[in-house]
Amino acid sequence: MGRVETQRPIADASDSEFDFYVEPQWIWDALFCHEKLWGVVVDPCCGTGTALKAAEATGMPGWCIGYDVVDRASSFQTVCRDIFDLKKWGAEGAGIMVTNPPFYKGQGWKQTVVLAKQYARYKLIMIGSDKLHYSGDRADFWAQHRPSRIYNFADRPSMPPGSIVEALGKDAFKNGAINYSAYVWDFTAPQLGTQTYWLRKDGTLI
Repeated sequence: MGRVETQRPIADASDSEFDFYVEPQWIWDALFCHEKLWGVVVDPCCGTGTALKAAEATGMPGWCIGYDVVDRASSFQTVCRDIFDLKKWGAEGAGIMVTNPPFYKGQGWKQTVVLAKQYARYKLIMIGSDKLHYSGDRADFWAQHRPSRIYNFADRPSMPPGSIVEALGKDAFKNGAINYSAYVWDFTAPQLGTQTYWLRKDGTLI
């Protein structure tokens, strides 16, 4: 019997335009085993609301707000705004920011760090490729924006284009090919260097 060919769903052009990729919820579940949440938790690039769903699932005292340029998470979203327009939507009310922002070859990610640090009162938690660790230009960036903690995901997460997640079904978050880390800036404690951990899917630290 011949092999049956199955066609992979084709991502929508808007995924590339907005650099829209969806992370599995387990990365946030694992992180929130160690990073406590309270007050107003904001995701300024909320996508489908994955981080906010995980935040609510912790039973944290407070509430969650999501923003994005496209409304994909209406249960959280209050208004569509661009991450690079933070001041206009009153981000001063954000106690903790959690986000998996557009990467845009690293430039969008770095811009998000610079902006979000101005408005996150207690913590900023961001997901990014571990490629961010390297190169001379990025070393200069880290010298100015050193995180308090880095969690390297020991189990490689898959982040498919957002428009094909539903079509992929149970296979959507399998076969991750890129290494990712979570970067935490903790403004409630003095900066004494960066602590580095390896984090498993079940929340265990290595």
